[in-house]
Amino acid sequence: MSHFARRADQIKAFAAVNRLRQLTRAPAGDADRSVLIELATTLDEGRPAMEALRALRVAAAVEAVGHDRLRLDEDMMTQLLRLARHDDPARQLGLASGAPSGEIIAAARRASIQWRRFAVTTGHRFAGQRARDVLGVLEDIAAGQAAIPGCPGQLSATPIAATIIDLLLNSAVIPAGDRDALVALAESDHVAGQVGVPADARADVVAERAATLCARFRVLLHRPLPAAIRRSVTEVCEAFETIWVAMDSWESIATGSTDDAGCA
Repeated sequence: MSHFARRADQIKAFAAVNRLRQLTRAPAGDADRSVLIELATTLDEGRPAMEALRALRVAAAVEAVGHDRLRLDEDMMTQLLRLARHDDPARQLGLASGAPSGEIIAAARRASIQWRRFAVTTGHRFAGQRARDVLGVLEDIAAGQAAIPGCPGQLSATPIAATIIDLLLNSAVIPAGDRDALVALAESDHVAGQVGVPADARADVVAERAATLCARFRVLLHRPLPAAIRRSVTEVCEAFETIWVAMDSWESIATGSTDDAGCA
């Protein structure tokens, strides 16, 4: 409660902004319409003033959980509470305070994938809107990390359970050419190695390779598969997709930066 009490002024400002936004939708004559259009533009949610209030979107999601209008599994509930309890982006994502921007971007993108899927499957109901609010916060965090030091491919490996890899390696449905990819995904300690490229590879190279591997394994899901194998292949696809999205986001931010995002 103290966390939200500290944001009392923000909450009041948020309520005022909402009242102004309602005003912009009110009937008006031609003389007033141009003024209301200008006001609506100023109040657009993409503006910095509204971005500063993004913590309130998290508060709204927490409130929805408390009223049983948003039902989350344990992992997503933990993510939501971290976002609510901390102000530091690194700690909001379960990282150590002071974690490099690249680590924060990757963690935010990994979480974004999970919340985006949830929002899509939930639909346009109240719960879906609250999930999209949280997704927006995660995307804001990733976009706000403009400084990109070091080599993106050296980010810590995306986790994948060894039992999943072992099950697939012992299955006849995995083509021989894909078995090395599974071993690399399981054994490498950085994302570049997980997709079979050098640790000093550029983000776009890592992203392209991850996308290729994701597509290759997703083809397997079009076949009849035992349930356990299907779940394991899906987990592998999601791991490659996580790397792909994280590196693609890294590349887009690096392209917009004046600093050299390459590796030494």
